[in-house]
Amino acid sequence: MEDCSLSYWIYMGVMSMFVGGAVKKILASQVRAAPTLVAWLGAAVLVERLGARGLPLPAEGRAVFITGCDSGFGKASAQQLDALGFEVFASVLDLSGPGAGELRRVCSSRLTLLQMDMTKPQDVQQALLTTKAKLGLRGLWGLVNNAGICVNFGDAELSLMSNYRGCMEVNFFGTVNVTKTFLPLLRKAKGRIVTISSPACRFFL
Repeated sequence: MEDCSLSYWIYMGVMSMFVGGAVKKILASQVRAAPTLVAWLGAAVLVERLGARGLPLPAEGRAVFITGCDSGFGKASAQQLDALGFEVFASVLDLSGPGAGELRRVCSSRLTLLQMDMTKPQDVQQALLTTKAKLGLRGLWGLVNNAGICVNFGDAELSLMSNYRGCMEVNFFGTVNVTKTFLPLLRKAKGRIVTISSPACRFFL
């Protein structure tokens, strides 16, 4: 457990105190001590849940793939995760664009920029091959589905079907394809998937 921080040991110490108190009550319990025992066990569970939420996860050796890093949440997520020490694979539409340029300037050598259009299966496959080559035997700890487009829909009679199709190609089918493509790497590291969406979708149904 070489990657355990001081906060981890503090957390374990507090947990041991609460659990030890509960065990002591069990060993010396009588029927009238039941409410106290329940209170101790409840406190132990509460401390465990709150403590687990507050513990930072070690970033060393963990890799995250983020889509849509040209701007917005994607770019900000790539910068933040890189600063925390994660190995970041950031996909962009334009490798020569301002967003990619900023990531090159402010991020460490752990960050890898990839050109990927989610609507093009060949781009997704190439991104997978590049990621696998960089990771070696390791898996992918996280996938952040951030890429998406927002189309200004009007009344149904005035909206083009191409607008709906374009939106679905990126926001739905593109996201599903990227997720399916990277699932083997995610399973390898018991990783997690984060999908960023918008409440705006409810206004057009």
